[in-house]
Amino acid sequence: MKIVQAGLILLIFVAIGCTKYEVIKGNPKQIQSEEETPTDTENTDSEETPNEDVNPEDDETFKLLDGATDIVQITGKFTERYEADEKTNRVFDAREAEFITGIPKWGSIDIKSDASITGMVWAGGYAHSTKAWDTSWDKHKATFAPDLQGRNSTPIDNRSVGTTITGMYVRNVHDAFRSSSATDWRVQHCWASYVRDDAIENDKFGAGSVYDCLFDSAYTGFSSRPDDTDLDAKGNVISLEKVLLRLQAMPYPYKWDEKPDTIDENNEPYTGTGIPYGHGDLFKIFEDNNSQNMHWNIKDCVFLMANNVRDSKFDFPDPSLIDECSNVTIIWLGNGEFPGYLPEEKFPNAFTILTGQEGRNLWTEKVTDWHERHPNVGADHKPISPGSFVFPEKF
Repeated sequence: MKIVQAGLILLIFVAIGCTKYEVIKGNPKQIQSEEETPTDTENTDSEETPNEDVNPEDDETFKLLDGATDIVQITGKFTERYEADEKTNRVFDAREAEFITGIPKWGSIDIKSDASITGMVWAGGYAHSTKAWDTSWDKHKATFAPDLQGRNSTPIDNRSVGTTITGMYVRNVHDAFRSSSATDWRVQHCWASYVRDDAIENDKFGAGSVYDCLFDSAYTGFSSRPDDTDLDAKGNVISLEKVLLRLQAMPYPYKWDEKPDTIDENNEPYTGTGIPYGHGDLFKIFEDNNSQNMHWNIKDCVFLMANNVRDSKFDFPDPSLIDECSNVTIIWLGNGEFPGYLPEEKFPNAFTILTGQEGRNLWTEKVTDWHERHPNVGADHKPISPGSFVFPEKF
């Protein structure tokens, strides 16, 4: 049973110099999950010594707020859908806000605009669900929920032109960042963990970019496969640069009882005992018609994969769909050699494959570096040992 008290929205307009501030406060609401399970298990009592070579003042996460002349400040806890009041170059400062996903359907935050409104920025915020770690894919998506409550939820549903999302932390959500008919979108300096479906959903084929983001456990990597099989990307490009992404098998995956590639908690084929696990594709795209698919630029990225699921889930797109590709590291911690397809015939020097402890060490190094360079992203939820992980992940 969920108990939701009415929220209070307070609008305050303050003129400071030439900058207009609008403050929106969410009244914290009492929420009881069906599982009564806490969602955030990141230990904040870290005793690790900071890297003295990293200067926090060099953090570029929230630089877009500098010099902004129209800022909406958002604070408090939100369980209902927040609809952004769109305006060209408006900045939404949500660094002191928390959003509970899985209660409003579609998106907890809705940003939309037409081509006449561009250049908006969403900065910061912490979004998470109240679902247990072993909730099934179907229940996390709320496929059969009454009245579509919580259906296909995501922290932020971007349906605008030229909007940047920066410095947001999301955990235990369905899709992490969704572009629904957005164009020229950008997701940067964001951190996501325990994503139960897509790290990036771009199923309407909008051009966009992902820059310097950490996805430290996701069911699916980059989704760009619409339900409408007649939709054509028309050459639109997604650019991935300085992206760290770790695919992770999740409990009770999509159609787990119908598919042969589920595994158990020992990373062995599932035989019917215990919880089944599985994950989706690194790149979820049309398989039969490359001419309809998005194009990709991939630079300075690290992708870690460790679960022994179907080989094709690790495949990169066809070479014809990749315009640029350089300095991509694949960390493979599963059995044998890396089983996925890499377009090495077109980009012979683009890929490095690491396995075993060497791969784990590099992942730890990269994740630690990311957190040190982004001290203000998910500041209250930083892990004690960045880059370390176990399977299955329970909390």
